[in-house]
Amino acid sequence: MRARCAQVARTLTDLGGRLVAAENLHITLSFLGSIHASQRACAEGAADAVQAPPLTLTLHRLGYFAKP
Repeated sequence: MRARCAQVARTLTDLGGRLVAAENLHITLSFLGSIHASQRACAEGAADAVQAPPLTLTLHRLGYFAKP
């Protein structure tokens, strides 16, 4: 999936943005922002406890973050 996303990104260079190496691509499920170490540990513990069956993920649009 990462390789395919990187391949598509290379075809869109005229839209702006900056290419990211395929190994650095990821999907953010939830952004926690700035949190304390104890809150991070709690969130990671909760995430480790999640058990779910495999799923199919369909990406239907793309975008990028503008420069800060």
